[in-house]
Amino acid sequence: MAAARGRLGQPDGREQLLPHQPDPQPKQGAGPRRHQLFRHRHPGARRADPARPPHARRRPAPRPAGGGDGEDHGRQPRHPDPHLRGGVGGTRGQGGLHPARRRGDAGHRGDARGQPGALMPLAIDLAGRRALVTGAGTEGIGRAAARLLAEAGARVAIHHHAEPKAAAALAAETGGPALQADLGDPVQAAALAHRAAEAMGGLDILVSNAGVLLRKPLDETTDAEFARVHAVNLGGPFALAREAAGVMRAAGQGGRIVFTSSVNQWMPNPGLVAYGSSKGGLMQLARQMALELAAEGITVNLVAPGTIETDFNRAARADPGWRPAKLALIPANRTGTAQDVAGAILYLASDLAGYVTGSTITVDGGLSLMGMRP
Repeated sequence: MAAARGRLGQPDGREQLLPHQPDPQPKQGAGPRRHQLFRHRHPGARRADPARPPHARRRPAPRPAGGGDGEDHGRQPRHPDPHLRGGVGGTRGQGGLHPARRRGDAGHRGDARGQPGALMPLAIDLAGRRALVTGAGTEGIGRAAARLLAEAGARVAIHHHAEPKAAAALAAETGGPALQADLGDPVQAAALAHRAAEAMGGLDILVSNAGVLLRKPLDETTDAEFARVHAVNLGGPFALAREAAGVMRAAGQGGRIVFTSSVNQWMPNPGLVAYGSSKGGLMQLARQMALELAAEGITVNLVAPGTIETDFNRAARADPGWRPAKLALIPANRTGTAQDVAGAILYLASDLAGYVTGSTITVDGGLSLMGMRP
């Protein structure tokens, strides 16, 4: 599907970016395999079969053949396809999150609209979807999200600011291009959406994760510093998401836009006047976009991480007092990982979140429950 064309220029990128097996080939001539079993109904779907009379009794489950002590009467039969079997002991690569990528299903492209009444597979299936993740050149949220989206079947373009080797290595894993850009430049930010779409034949998912952090008190923050933080954290995401939405609109198949924000979008902290205000603006940008794009099946949401250990805060973590101070504020009694946030991003990028838009998923171990969120 041809991507919407736009002005091409230098890619956009990120500064101290917010860290916010090869597929088996399908048999010749064989179409993608679609499992029909172990599927659940969308909450809006009606039963296709007549309802059981109110007093009809279920027949007891037969005892398993070959004897047994009867302890497993409620056990579900094993599905013939091992990819759809539940239970413990399997690995993620064998029976877990997403078999479609292993099935060579990349040619199939689903509709991201999440139409009511549809049957959806239990596993998150992004086979055939094309995604762009910004700020994935360093270890952190972007890199974890890119890998998880690819594991779910998506082809993922990797954006970086100044980490070409790391980005190229990750892109080799995710099947997409590695694209450099300065996201503080709105021209580069806008062009990035079109570059990714042209490289992959379209764009279905945008994860706008890149950002910069400045820790300075109000009276020490210069105009230039404030402007730069807002350019990367708000202006760049605006230009990028606007163009990505245009590509999705032109394709007419809906889409997913996910912003990596922060609990500081509503929680002020000393020294974060530039950063916190940029994240507050990002939250409102997402809500405005969600309102305008909802009718076209394009959802716009945010994830708001709390204390996540990434390259973004590596220097701060060198202080021996950093961890005890943080843990004193987190009910979960641990700091978060990039994978914690990536899981929320995967959900918002999937068909399971087709009716979720303008929302924030907070990933903070309960930090914002401590009386600091409005």
